[in-house]
Amino acid sequence: MIHKGIIPPVDCAIFADVQEEPKAVYDHLNWLIAEVAPSFPVLVRTAGRLGDAITTGRSHRKGHSNIPSFTFNQSTGVIAIMPRRCTSDFKVDVVEGAIRREILGLKPRQRWPKNVVVNQLFGLSLEECGRAGRVTRSFNDGPRKGHAKPLFPLIEMEMTRRHCIKWLSDYGVPHTVERSACVFCPYKSNAEWQKLKNNSAEFARAVEIDRMLRSQNLAHRNGMRSLQYLHRSCIPLEEIDFRTAEERGDQGTLGFMAECEGMCGV
Repeated sequence: MIHKGIIPPVDCAIFADVQEEPKAVYDHLNWLIAEVAPSFPVLVRTAGRLGDAITTGRSHRKGHSNIPSFTFNQSTGVIAIMPRRCTSDFKVDVVEGAIRREILGLKPRQRWPKNVVVNQLFGLSLEECGRAGRVTRSFNDGPRKGHAKPLFPLIEMEMTRRHCIKWLSDYGVPHTVERSACVFCPYKSNAEWQKLKNNSAEFARAVEIDRMLRSQNLAHRNGMRSLQYLHRSCIPLEEIDFRTAEERGDQGTLGFMAECEGMCGV
């Protein structure tokens, strides 16, 4: 537990890099590494480039990784969402691998030492209690049970996202801190898509992935009839006018309340 704003000493931070983040995220990461360097290291680890694993299945040891793309059944008109593996394959597994190999010094398939519990801190704000609950359940119900304990210092200190933004300002962070998410993450509001569109290179990557999701050569289509899209309207990204589409949230909520397990940017 976190009491009176006191966070226990941190041994290290781990950033699971999907190699598909906006430049602003990497700029902040580099600033952060330099800022905390005297106190603890930031380990940047990766399982490869997520977009390649989605489209070809060749860059990741488990093959292709689904993202939560939206699907449109042309026969029924039903819009659904794909189950995702990207978080587990490119975030959770990467972080757990770094903990096992580099913090605990375990060899492949070596058992977790008895009586050793790793405390993992998650930067979830007070609005994200639902996500914190899902993270806690994943620890209690999965292989991490008894070996790792999730802690949520921001929630313990009752810090909302607004409080976090003020803290960053008071600290003197010299830039706007963007949330950690792939440039083609489907969990974007129209305002976020519009902001991404203003960056031609990053939006071009999202459009590339969006088109490839509907390619007949996509690794995991396997005869799937429904077409996949990054936008919930099931319209190709380049055809959408985000300025006139119905608003679906802003950076105060970020679509975080329901979809994510809270591993991005850990």
